Amino acid sequence: MADPASILAFVLAGVKSAKIAYDVLSSFNDAPERVRRATADVKRLRSTLERLSQCRVLEGLSGQALAEPMDGCLRDLNFFTRELTRLALEPHSSRRKQFWKRLMAMWDEKAVSEMCDRVAYNTAELNFQLSLVQR
Repeated sequence: MADPASILAFVLAGVKSAKIAYDVLSSFNDAPERVRRATADVKRLRSTLERLSQCRVLEGLSGQALAEPMDGCLRDLNFFTRELTRLALEPHSSRRKQFWKRLMAMWDEKAVSEMCDRVAYNTAELNFQLSLVQR
């Protein structure tokens, strides 16, 4: 059986990574549609993770079932967060435009689509697990 404390630690780490990714992506008011879509997807995943973090029944078979999806989710979130923070500058930096240009150069339509697909998959998987845990 999965240790409930370790599952909760996975969930909380996911919340933290999703918050960082969301904060970076949402910091641009004039972002193109593909970035706004990615921002909304990350926000939905963050909401799911926050609901999971407040679920008291993260043990037994439910906790075991969450271990694998949470591991995949964390890998994806850590990758996206690492890429975003690697490019990020201070919010009030005069070089903010440089960050935006680097982000858009690196994250073409295909890369953003792949991120949205991975985030949507993780959200669906964790929502399914959440519905089982809350029974």
